[in-house]
Amino acid sequence: MTPITKILVPVDLSARSLGAATYAASLAAEFGPELVFLHALQNGWPLAEDEGEIRDRVNATPGAHRFLFREGSPAPVILETAEAERADLILIPTRGKPALARFIDGSIAAQVLRGAHCPVWIGLDNLSPLSSRPIRNILCGLSLGPRASAVLRWSADLAKRLDASLSVIHASKALESNPGSPGDEEWRFWLKKMARDEIRTLQDWVGTDAEVWLESGRPLATILPLADQLRADLLVIGKSPQKRFLGDLRTLSYEIACQTSCPVASV
Repeated sequence: MTPITKILVPVDLSARSLGAATYAASLAAEFGPELVFLHALQNGWPLAEDEGEIRDRVNATPGAHRFLFREGSPAPVILETAEAERADLILIPTRGKPALARFIDGSIAAQVLRGAHCPVWIGLDNLSPLSSRPIRNILCGLSLGPRASAVLRWSADLAKRLDASLSVIHASKALESNPGSPGDEEWRFWLKKMARDEIRTLQDWVGTDAEVWLESGRPLATILPLADQLRADLLVIGKSPQKRFLGDLRTLSYEIACQTSCPVASV
């Protein structure tokens, strides 16, 4: 895991920005990084009175931080600034727009999730209540694709740094029962065995011994209930590689972040 020395925190200067600043400060207390708050100017200068008041309250956030203003559309500004600042992490709240609304006017958080080169830590709406909740249980969702080792490594290093427990879940529709199919039970037995063997190999390589859950069904339908069951404080998943038309509607990272009760780190 790359040391987290700088966290970029985009703020829209709404009330939600105060929660993001408070939560970012709680992470900074754990990691010790510099916080860089960023606001994308779309309506020119000066700020509206209420925006200026929130800017001042965000600026009062304890710890090492800076406040940047950049002109332009939020998503491109966030991505460009993350690159220019060499941010190790982007922390961004989201309103959790429904799919139709994202199709009409887009989702800034979904675009950032899809386009960022660094991990993105995303939480739903007001993050302030989570600032007093230590991260003690981390759930890592593995797809067993090309990025599985990187996702598990990042999760394991974070758990070690925070002295948190780590659990692993692999969910797949291929593991669902299909009684009408010849040899279904044997087929699912071997699929589970292959998944367990691969996860065991990954854990040996990373040096972890996390509890493993194999679940049958769509990730959205299986990962979220387990996160609630385990009282996860953070869910870590791999980024969606999709960059095609309607990508926002198909970015699983964002869909999970909109529906889970804990923040999601997309690595």
